[in-house]
Amino acid sequence: MSRNEARSSTKGRVHRTVTDTNLATIRAWAASNGMTVSPRGRTKAEMLEAFRAADSLPVRG
Repeated sequence: MSRNEARSSTKGRVHRTVTDTNLATIRAWAASNGMTVSPRGRTKAEMLEAFRAADSLPVRG
């Protein structure tokens, strides 16, 4: 397999990433929910999972 063939096999895949804007939102959410949040650096996987789980819950009103 050539290098180009290896690259072309990944085309069309969608990778879910967290943007800087989302990170700010996630960090603010985590801090308001009592989590220890670093202002810089990598975001803990547990924090991202908790945010995604809470974000998928229905809104109570």
